Amino acid sequence: MPHLLFFMTSFIWGSSFILMKRAADVFGPMTIGGMRTFGGLIFLLFIMKIKRIHFADFKKDGYKLAFIAIAGNVVPFSIQPFLIGSYGSGFIGMMVGLVPIFTIVISRLFFKNKTHPMEIAGVFLGLLCIIGIFWDGLNRSLSVVHLLIAIIVPLGYAITNSYAKERLSHLSPMSLMASQLIIATACLNPIAFATESMKPEGDITVAVISLVILSFIGTGLAGYMFFKMIKMKGAVYASLVTYIIPIYALFFGWVDGEKVTSIQMFSVLGVILSILFSQYPNFVKKT
Repeated sequence: MPHLLFFMTSFIWGSSFILMKRAADVFGPMTIGGMRTFGGLIFLLFIMKIKRIHFADFKKDGYKLAFIAIAGNVVPFSIQPFLIGSYGSGFIGMMVGLVPIFTIVISRLFFKNKTHPMEIAGVFLGLLCIIGIFWDGLNRSLSVVHLLIAIIVPLGYAITNSYAKERLSHLSPMSLMASQLIIATACLNPIAFATESMKPEGDITVAVISLVILSFIGTGLAGYMFFKMIKMKGAVYASLVTYIIPIYALFFGWVDGEKVTSIQMFSVLGVILSILFSQYPNFVKKT
């Protein structure tokens, strides 16, 4: 069961980038992000009602929840569709593979967590791969500014993961995610309504279907399965989905006619190896 959840979650999240690309043909990035959080929230509310799970205490943890909602939902969910619409789903999907590397760095610098020498070596290997990703991006005529914006996505996820672990560990994962989505939905949708409109030249049917799948399945169902994995096998096992997502993102981009370069492939493989290398001490502890 955990292995099935693992591959289903990585597949769903890996295919989310091509869905964002289809949705971006009609909808603006804020609309995509806002509807994504709204649909995910509706799904989680249904699960929480069945399992009688309560929301976080906003009076006690409101500012902390607002921080991770902005860093881990509002910013990434609006940046990704914006960049995918211009540069393709495969390249932007690669960026998710950098989350574990950034998490190690942030945990060490800001939360003073102990770092194993192999983790440090893995970080340096990951940095070399980041240089490869940057080089490939520049060859695609991406501006340095847009490359830096793309890096904000995995950085935001890493900040959210680290901060939530250190400051919000008393909350259940389901309660934490649902509370984040409430704040993110309240932030994104008013902005989208006020500033964005649909593009008439796009395929509205495909865009709506993509957005519905992205919202309820890509955000709600996949998030629920991710938390089930954490409960069944632990956080280390569940975090391995991050290694597989860029591979699916590149594959779906290639199927859609996007250019996949050898630099991309070697960079993704290098990121995966660097993460496995850096996480080896944790696997040893588990065994």
